[in-house]
Amino acid sequence: MRKVKKVYLCIPFLFLSLLTSTNSQEREVSERQLDEELKIFISRFRYAPTRVPSKKSVHLYNLGKSLFSDKKISMAGDTACITCHQPNLGTGDGLPLSIGTGGKGDGLERKQGSGMTTLRNAPPLYNKTHPGFSRLFWDGRVQFKLKPKAFKTPNPNLNGEKPFFEDIVDQLENASAVQSLFPLINEIEMRGHQFSDLSDREVWDEILRRVLNRKSYQKMFQKAFPDENWNIGHVGKALAHFQDVEFTTRETGWDSYLRGDTKALSLPEKRGALIFTSKGRCFMCHNGKHLTNFGFENIIVPHLSLNKKFMDDGRRKINKRKGSAFQFLVPPLRNVGLTAPYFHNGSMTSLEDVITHYNEPIESINSYSADKINELFGKNYHFSFISQYDEEANKLLFRNASRRLPLHLNLSQKEQRNLALFLRKSLTEKRFLHMVQ
Repeated sequence: MRKVKKVYLCIPFLFLSLLTSTNSQEREVSERQLDEELKIFISRFRYAPTRVPSKKSVHLYNLGKSLFSDKKISMAGDTACITCHQPNLGTGDGLPLSIGTGGKGDGLERKQGSGMTTLRNAPPLYNKTHPGFSRLFWDGRVQFKLKPKAFKTPNPNLNGEKPFFEDIVDQLENASAVQSLFPLINEIEMRGHQFSDLSDREVWDEILRRVLNRKSYQKMFQKAFPDENWNIGHVGKALAHFQDVEFTTRETGWDSYLRGDTKALSLPEKRGALIFTSKGRCFMCHNGKHLTNFGFENIIVPHLSLNKKFMDDGRRKINKRKGSAFQFLVPPLRNVGLTAPYFHNGSMTSLEDVITHYNEPIESINSYSADKINELFGKNYHFSFISQYDEEANKLLFRNASRRLPLHLNLSQKEQRNLALFLRKSLTEKRFLHMVQ
């Protein structure tokens, strides 16, 4: 009896052992298949790891870092770059629409105060100094061409191969450098309405004069740009170099996977990556090294505004073409898990909401309500958000919808969860993973 009892106990143990072994083998096969499929899509859509940051120029970096956090570079003296681009909030401010000069506090605690709100969500700064980012701002109103070097900006004196402000342009080496100069002259962001009578050049020159009134800055400028005649272009160059060193993102799980480490992503992450590159159709716009086609798309984002008379028709303000109405720049996606709320107007508060919108965009916009935004951010603004376009705007919005936008993805709940996991975890820099898990 003792022997029979011993055999009886061993049989289920052996069965469980074999079952575990079989499940393990199936899991390995499944992962191998996923890896092979992903390998095909990675090649097809030109996914690649990002480059290393530029070699750090200590003096230029230190100058840029100091300027980035200094409110003295705003005419009103109350707003810095870091006000709307907080490193601990994904280089944004965590708000749907940024609050400019006159606002009180920083980040999620920033209140409108005596200021006004900007018209759009503060775009993240990750990798924006890299080659490829030749158009910046949501509507692409700053453009850069390398050969021959030329800018196209809201200030015509900076534009073309022979700009009138040649001394400024000589210092600007990419779109990010020139982009950083425009919040300084924007009346809502950093300039203030009290200085509306000054020209852009007068504002830039005055900001530089105030900065150089401080001996600490005189020393930093001399170390960074010895024996040069300084102008606002040197400020832009320093800010761009600081951002290139500080906000280049390359150590994500996705980047490690692209470099050949197949263990860098979990099985659910790989399934999410496969949804991203196949059924989810994300690859239509989010392809290449930076997970963006650098183009402009109308993905019928729900309207969100603090002013019922305001209609943001995006790219149309720049090129005036009716067909470009409601088109906005396709953002890159590294660290996207850190950069809520989403879209050009901050209308989506989570990646899950974004995926829900893409899964059924018509249903998403028809059922959209600003209630959630007002509940989360009502304390920051004087007025409540509204979410309705007028009838004519709605017609134009739908008529101009991107051809790349599927109207029915039919993603299951599990597929949506895996896709959200890929976006939130696989694309987040490893040093920030604790912030998204």
